[in-house]
Amino acid sequence: MPARTQEVVITPGKSALLVMGVENDFVSPKRKLYPGPPTRTRVASMKRLLARARQARMKIFFIHSVRSADSPEFSVFGLPPYLLEGTWGSEFAEGMGPVFDEEVVEARTFDCFVKTNIEHLFRKYDVQPLGDHVIVMGGIANVSIYHAASGLSQRHFNVIVPRDCVFGNRAGEERILRQLSESPLNYNTAITISRNIRIRESLGLFVRSY
Repeated sequence: MPARTQEVVITPGKSALLVMGVENDFVSPKRKLYPGPPTRTRVASMKRLLARARQARMKIFFIHSVRSADSPEFSVFGLPPYLLEGTWGSEFAEGMGPVFDEEVVEARTFDCFVKTNIEHLFRKYDVQPLGDHVIVMGGIANVSIYHAASGLSQRHFNVIVPRDCVFGNRAGEERILRQLSESPLNYNTAITISRNIRIRESLGLFVRSY
């Protein structure tokens, strides 16, 4: 089992950052899906890691989760509506959205690989399995984060999940991080903390950890 605080060294040209679950419905304390006070601390850690990734000019992808009003989740299975397209709740939280040419992938389910163009974008930006690292951060830990991390693992990427940069209900978060740390997913999945992700610049220097 990987140490939960193991150090991981990555190179910007051979790594990517995948950000998800940072819509207002999940991040704002005013919304019903807000997981609780620890989310605020986790989002702060995410902002610091995002700043480091941008400083290092890493490849950054944002998953934008939205739903239509007639989504089967609501119209057939009776869930209360959330992440409705065109509403404030489905917008990226302040300071957690894309800038400049960072790519946004629209997702209609909690699995970022289902009916999205994420794999096309990986090929476009030369994010390669069997060598490249992909950092996964955001929420919700036992839903979108788990699907993304396990999907990346099965596609043979080196997966990094910084536990201080994911959020969700505590029981679900601990269960999923434990599951990702165990066989069969732990052979290429590292559970760590953001300060222990060392981003190596081209001259051999490291981007500062805040």
